[in-house]
Amino acid sequence: MAVSITPKGNRLFSGKLSAYEEQLFYKRINAGPKTMARASVRQTKKRGRRS
Repeated sequence: MAVSITPKGNRLFSGKLSAYEEQLFYKRINAGPKTMARASVRQTKKRGRRS
């Protein structure tokens, strides 16, 4: 397996993973949150015009 690091610091893996590497990879991706956080929708009020 070859590992390349992109200019942004991300790692790209190519080739076949060993059983140990595959196990570490799945533990890593399953350790994070199960859903993506989204910004709440802001509710705006209608404002009256001031003169």
